[in-house]
Amino acid sequence: MPRWYAREEALRLALNFFQGDELRASVFLHRYALKDPEGRLLEATPEEMWQRLVQGVTRVEKGATQEFSWLFSDFRFRIKEAAYWESTRLARQRGSFPAFDPKEHIKSPFIQSLPEALIQAVEKGLRNAALLSIAPTGSISILAGVTSGIEPIFALTYLRHAGGQVFLAEHPLLKRYRRERGGEVPDWPTAHTVDPFQRVHLQATLQRHVDQSISSTVNLPRETPKEVVENLFLTAWKEGCKGITVFREGSREEVIEPLPPVGVCTFCRTA
Repeated sequence: MPRWYAREEALRLALNFFQGDELRASVFLHRYALKDPEGRLLEATPEEMWQRLVQGVTRVEKGATQEFSWLFSDFRFRIKEAAYWESTRLARQRGSFPAFDPKEHIKSPFIQSLPEALIQAVEKGLRNAALLSIAPTGSISILAGVTSGIEPIFALTYLRHAGGQVFLAEHPLLKRYRRERGGEVPDWPTAHTVDPFQRVHLQATLQRHVDQSISSTVNLPRETPKEVVENLFLTAWKEGCKGITVFREGSREEVIEPLPPVGVCTFCRTA
């Protein structure tokens, strides 16, 4: 079990160094700062991060949604608290951001969700207008070689259309899995097999601890009725999501197309 205080201390240092830029701070933490009590890096490689994501999504698919959501929620709460404490400290040193209005900020439900002592500190000053996000997603995550926010794996193998060309892509963790297991194809859940309403529930759970909107696309099959799409948007609104993206296959020209994993028959879906 990671030692939370080490993560929180690393976050404070990173936010201080990067002037509140959480994306740059997160990259720094993943590469250098997150270590267990024995000094080993936590989530040291993209493959290890993907492995944890796959295991987590598998638990969601098998019904352990509450446990998985609680784990994420607890982690993000600690990140939120550490980030805001550091921003109040920076405000004392360097001043609040120009548009800071203590009366308006304190009214925010997000600020009101913080511990009382932290609310009082925020009232005295805040260095950053916003501190938290869950990023990157989409093409940026592919470029960075990291997980796509809180989204499940889109597909183990897929075609990507870009610049008038088509590229065959395979998930990096799948390559490692097949290499280590003699070509065996894993039965991992992907964006098209995870319950879309569970996706929304997870996003809403984390939204309580993120001051910006969360980028997460819910993928739906072509035959999804409009009533389901409507209910997804209503569910996201009722549960407190600041935004939600839904993509139903066929609603626009394909950019990426899911395929069976390399080595699997397209028609019979067996190795």
